[in-house]
Amino acid sequence: MNALLGLYASHRLRRWSRLASSNISYKLRNLFEIQDDNFLLIRKEKKTTVNKIVFIQPGYAHYRRPLFDRLSERYDILFVFLGRQYTYPSFDKGSKSWDTMCLHSEEDLFWPLKLLRILFCTEANVIISSVPTSVGSLVSYLACRLKGKKFIIWTLSWNLSYEYLHRPEIYRRLRHTQYRFIVKKANAVVVSGNHSYNNHIEFGVPIARLFVANQTSFDLSVRKSTDISVLPLATQKKHTILYFSRIMLRKGLDILIKAFKNLESEIEGVRLLIAGDGDFRPFCENLVQELHVRDITFLGGIPFEKAASYYAISDVFVLPSCLRGQSEAWGLVINEAMSMGKPIITTDAVGAAYDLVENGVNGYVVKSGDVDDLYGALKRVLCDDELMKTMGRNSRKKFEQFNGYEKMFEGFENAIAYVERDSD
Repeated sequence: MNALLGLYASHRLRRWSRLASSNISYKLRNLFEIQDDNFLLIRKEKKTTVNKIVFIQPGYAHYRRPLFDRLSERYDILFVFLGRQYTYPSFDKGSKSWDTMCLHSEEDLFWPLKLLRILFCTEANVIISSVPTSVGSLVSYLACRLKGKKFIIWTLSWNLSYEYLHRPEIYRRLRHTQYRFIVKKANAVVVSGNHSYNNHIEFGVPIARLFVANQTSFDLSVRKSTDISVLPLATQKKHTILYFSRIMLRKGLDILIKAFKNLESEIEGVRLLIAGDGDFRPFCENLVQELHVRDITFLGGIPFEKAASYYAISDVFVLPSCLRGQSEAWGLVINEAMSMGKPIITTDAVGAAYDLVENGVNGYVVKSGDVDDLYGALKRVLCDDELMKTMGRNSRKKFEQFNGYEKMFEGFENAIAYVERDSD
């Protein structure tokens, strides 16, 4: 098993090496040309507009749309997506009312210079970036220093010791140094929840410069799904465990499969539905065959618009992420499952666990990578129908207390107001 995981990891490294090599032939005469035909929105109508804020994101994700809508309504703002515009399965491709650019960093080796040009040419006085260890954030910080702009960093991280575990020690130290440098030098730091807030206080970030923008998802209980393909699954009266996420090495699906193997022999009528896709899926499918597990169904990638149907037919939701290279910065599928009133079982490698999951109240937080711990938590929930219902109700209550795009927007609004006051 370890040998297979090693082969998988080496395959990923070779893939990225080939991508870097293929970009070396990039023609320098095109260095500052922007491919407008691939933009989410080409900036034609606002050529003379002075953008007061530039908001830089790795890529567009459908669950950010309500936040971007509010920011666009409130501010004169340009959204710059560094990589592929559409990073998650969804029919939502953003709003044409936004002012946006996409730099296609996955294809263009020289995208940092294009970003630098954008930041130098715009007259925005506030730059917001995310992921402190990214090249984009480093470029943004340097541009702000050179041009006298205010720099806000948005981060979901909550424990640096869990990051880059698969990398050499020198690489980890450099990344951790960059992280601390960026968050300490930023004019304001926006974090995802209270656990991340406390973690950044420990880093030495002044409380006055810390702002919480609650990591928020859609409320699926009010979104109707018309996916009729789920109907045959709904008519089967079984205890249903749902995994709904990308299938990647660090998501720990193989740990869940092993735990389910033990459950299947003890609980009659239990099944595991796996919604999602990814390059770790073949490994997991082979594992199912090796273990002779019977009632596991791989559903493939499910568009967000159909997600509610699958949450609705489940009894318990599991996100078993583990520490393979990095932790789970948040895990918005936990928000989604809680919006549908489901008990949550997740691990201590998941950021959302610390803000949203209370042991014995609305679910359990188990040790990352521990098959027996995960198996025990699942058994406690599935063998007690009353506990399952109570935990589901508590999940919904916690969701309503924490989740909300207005709360998320307020975190950014307060951070922007703070740096603007600081510049007066």
